[in-house]
Amino acid sequence: MHCRPADSQVPSDLLPHGGPKTLGAELYDTTHQGSPANQAISSARIYVNGKLAFSASGAYIRYQDAVRAQSKLFVFGSNTIDVVVTKRAQQGIYGHCKNNSKPPQPLGILIDIHGTYEAELWITKETNIEQEFWKRVAVDENYSVPFVLGVSPQNHGPSGVYRGTAIVYFIGGALLVGKTVEVTGTGLRNCVVTQTSGGTAKMECEIYKMPAGAMARATFRLISAYPYDFDVVSATSRANVYARTSDGNSATNNWLRIYYFCSKSSTNPKCP
Repeated sequence: MHCRPADSQVPSDLLPHGGPKTLGAELYDTTHQGSPANQAISSARIYVNGKLAFSASGAYIRYQDAVRAQSKLFVFGSNTIDVVVTKRAQQGIYGHCKNNSKPPQPLGILIDIHGTYEAELWITKETNIEQEFWKRVAVDENYSVPFVLGVSPQNHGPSGVYRGTAIVYFIGGALLVGKTVEVTGTGLRNCVVTQTSGGTAKMECEIYKMPAGAMARATFRLISAYPYDFDVVSATSRANVYARTSDGNSATNNWLRIYYFCSKSSTNPKCP
């Protein structure tokens, strides 16, 4: 009879999202002999990035999905899982490499590591926030307003965001739109500004490999112009972020800001 050597290691690269919110693990052998009367395997251990995560005497490990401290052993990006199974020495009824099936089958091991990922993308402390800003201009003439528009996503974890999208929309007067995007931080790339019509513009960025605790910012500039004979004019900016990873609180993923500009002579009661 031949068995694989004792303490065989089976490494694999898994789990690019970092720590899962919940984690479980199962390991079984194929002898169909329940613990503790396991006659083929003396111990089993599962390591995550070189640190012991789960272990058992014999070949039976079973942990249901739950919030566990072992989740912190996973990092964002490549992770190494080592499974170490020690076979008993062959002596009498112990250590045989075949199970109880008829005909007997070679001894095998099943490993299942499972869990749920959840990130929390965040661009505002408030939920579904909508803000208004009112300003009276000094003169009754053509009026141009410069804007620096952007979005600043943060990932409050516990898991990372592998892919997602951040979008800023703007609706205003006649626009002069700059196409240059300034990006800082970790997790935003491939930002593109488009002017979909004379009075609308959009910036869209890819959220990519944003680990828990990371933040980033992307901004662009434009000028919104209004004719001299206006009473009250407005501009609207809206931002949204989305993640393919489950999001624990999507209500903090968007905001809406409306800017009102009152002419010098406007009698609108909301004008300052």
